[in-house]
Formats: sequence, C-alpha cells, structure tokens
Amino acid sequence: MSAAAAGFGGSAAAAAAYSTSGVVGGAGYLVRRVSLTDLFNNCVRTVLQQGLVFTLPIFIMCILFKVLCHTVGEGFEETGISFLPRQIIHVSSGCLGLVILHHLFQEFTMLVLLQGLLAYFTILLAHTFLSRRCGLATALFQVYLPADSWQKIRGPLMVLSLKVVSIGFDLDRQLLLLVPGVFEFFGYAFNVGTVVFGPWVAFLDYMTIIQIKDRPMNFSWLLTAIRAYVLSIGSLLYSTCFSNWIIIDGSYKWLIAFRDAQSFRFSHYFTCYTSEATAIASGIGASRYREAGNSETKWDLRVCKPLNVELPRSLVDVVTYWNLPMHRWLKQYVFNQSLHYGKFPAVLLTYIASSLLHGMNFQLSAVLLSIGVYSYIEYVLRQRLASIFNLCIESRPCSSAGGGGEGGSGHASNGSGAHQCMEHPGRQIAGRRLSNLLFTCLAIFHLSYLGLLFDTSPISEQGYSYQHTLSKWAELDYLSHLVAGASFAFYLLIR
Repeated sequence: MSAAAAGFGGSAAAAAAYSTSGVVGGAGYLVRRVSLTDLFNNCVRTVLQQGLVFTLPIFIMCILFKVLCHTVGEGFEETGISFLPRQIIHVSSGCLGLVILHHLFQEFTMLVLLQGLLAYFTILLAHTFLSRRCGLATALFQVYLPADSWQKIRGPLMVLSLKVVSIGFDLDRQLLLLVPGVFEFFGYAFNVGTVVFGPWVAFLDYMTIIQIKDRPMNFSWLLTAIRAYVLSIGSLLYSTCFSNWIIIDGSYKWLIAFRDAQSFRFSHYFTCYTSEATAIASGIGASRYREAGNSETKWDLRVCKPLNVELPRSLVDVVTYWNLPMHRWLKQYVFNQSLHYGKFPAVLLTYIASSLLHGMNFQLSAVLLSIGVYSYIEYVLRQRLASIFNLCIESRPCSSAGGGGEGGSGHASNGSGAHQCMEHPGRQIAGRRLSNLLFTCLAIFHLSYLGLLFDTSPISEQGYSYQHTLSKWAELDYLSHLVAGASFAFYLLIR
C-alpha cells in the first residue's frame, strides 16, 4: 500500500471485519457476506469521511493557489512588472506545500525541509566545482533516515529526491543554463500540488504555471481536476471496502492472492489519481496543441493508466503504465545516463535506483527484481514466437507498416531491430488474439503472486523480512517463479 493510503489502515481493518462471505473458512467457521447496507455503514462511510478529511484540504489549497497564479499572472501581463509577482507565486507555492506537510506529517515536516535545503546547497556547490557532475552529486548526496522515520515520510522525500536529481542532470545537459534561484527552487521543491502525492514534474514544466494564457482557469480545467479527485476516492473505497466484500476470506488461495494484490493496486491508483487532481488543480499538467492555425489547451496529465495495468497486454505495460512520470524519470535520468556502460548495466542501475527511491528492503527488492526478470523473459519469448509464427504478439503492439495496423496485413513491431510481421487476414487473426489473451492472463497471474506481499498489515508497510517474504510465496508454492523459469527454458529451446 502506498504511503498516502497507509493512513487508512484502521478502515482497512474494519473492511476485513465487515466484508466476508458465506463460505466455510479454513478453520471451519462460517463466514458470511454482509449486506451492502452494513458495508456502507461500517466501512464505506468511515473510509469516505477519512479520505475527504485527508485529501480535500489539499485539493482546495491547490485551487486557491491556481486562483493566485491567475490573479498575479493577469497583473503581470497588464503592468509588465516581473519581479514581485513571480516571487509571490513561488513563495506561496512553497509555503502552502509546507502547510500541507505539517497538516499531514507534523514534526516530520522539518526532515523534508532539511532535505530540500541540503539538496539546494549541493546543487550550488556541484554546479560550481564539479563540471558535468551535478546530477551524480545530487543523486549521491541524500539524507538517509532510520527505517521507521523513512516509512512515515517516504512519499514526500521520494518526490523531493526526484525533483532535485532532475535539476542536477538538467544542468549537466544544459537544459537549464543556471541554477534555479532560491525562490524558484523553494516553490518547485515544495509545490503545493506535488509535495505530498507527486507526481514528479520537471522544473521547466513547473515554471509554466505563470503562463495564464496557456493555462487558463476554465471549465475544462476544473472538470478534469474534479474527475481525477472523484476517481481517487473511488479507488480508495474499492481498495479498502469492496475488494474484500467481493472476494471473501475463506475463498480459494489464488482468489485471495488476486484480491489482496488488486487491493494494493487500487490503493496505488488512489495515490495516482489524487496526485493528478492536486497537480492539475494547482495549474500543472497542461499541453498546448495547435491544429489548422488554432491553439487549444488540454489538461492531459496522466500519472497511471489502471486499465493497462489491470488488463495488460504484457508485463512491460505494467512497468510502463504503473507510474508514467516515474517511468519517464528512470528512463531519462538513470537508464539513458548509464546506457554507455551497456544495456544490462543500465537495466541493473535502473533497478537499484528504483529500489533505493522506494526504500530498500527485501520485500520490495524481491518484487522489483522479479518483475524485471519476468518482463525480460516475456519480451524475448514473445519476440521469438512472433518471428516464428509471423504474428503480432510481441510485448508491444505492432506499429503499422503499410497501413495494416494490428488488425490487417503488414506489420512491424516497435523498437529497434524488430521484424516485419506480414499476417494473413482472417487465417491468423484468431491465433494472434488468442496468444495475446493468454499472455494477458499470464501477466495477471504473475501480478497476483507478486502483489500478495503488499497487504494491509503494519509489517508490510515496514517491509517484510526475507523469511516472511519467502513464506508468503511458499503459500502459493512459488508457482509464479516456476512458470517464469519454465518460460525461459522454453525460450532457450526455440531460440
């Protein structure tokens, strides 16, 4: 469960008590599913109240900040005064962010503020004395806290780390020519819309909040923010109440594993949708599109794509769409930066960076390593099968080569070195669809197995020991790892 959703642990316990079903459990006791009325009274209402108390003040503050940006931005456009209005916006952004941090984390706010101050001085010193090494210096110079303190504040610290490291590498690549000023850095690092839930946004994207003409306060902006906020609350309710009501204790062990893994995923969607809502409400996440001489602003920020995770074409989809800003950050600032060492070292460094950012523990590291290995096995196996049977069944959909698309004849898979896939319409389309469906089911199977570790217990939040992690997987007979090993062996046979 995410750090933000962890605060609803009491409600999760309530859900477990009130959302059981009419079967006989393993100990022989009768388990009954409660009525929807009881579920609403004993779980939904409590979680909804706690969720609104937890997130609604942040959402309202972000809207107020957008109103301030709009007001100051209009004054800047009319008077041409540049210094005072811009500083007001950045100081307000950081101050409101600190208020939110104190509201949610109390005394731990000082740890986040200290991390930001030290990071800024590191950027200044590295940019002055270490030419083209600013990104590496900021990545290495982080404040490492005891495990208990880190778990309580890990969300804001992780978002802050992503921001400061990206500034360092952008300076190295000369995307930023100068170190951001104190006010600009303060507003960016502790931005009210991203300080708690994220998402990571680049410094240059943050600086566009002053562009009122390109980011107007209109119905589309408000509707997009409210839509994301409603989806966040809905994800929280499903994760905490309805998942345990639909699949109850005492069911088949793989159904329980699927339920617990899906509950964890929906707690993640809660965090993602909340971050979308707060970022958009604060004025971040708009793109400018120009068509036929006309320009249009679209609030198109997306943090995750749940449908691509729940019904993935492949595990590559899960890795990509689980957290789109994090995926871009890891690819841009870790994988691409280390690619000159070779592809395998770059993948390994990306895995290590992701583990460190999330808090290094055996439970999380084992899951990340497993899904990384699984993704590679699936990628090479599907690539080989696609070449043998001339079907578009690779991990990524085939891109059009001659207008065929995935449903016609003439396909080329994406990526470098991909083969040309010349399907025969009708004769092979059924085989392609069946193959992709089987790989989707296999991905759901792996996600159920890996997600079993992330339950609602306090131990899961701190990170299971390796004995407990292995014992949880032993309950499912290590079947996912065995299937992955068999898949790789099959690939070696047909390579």
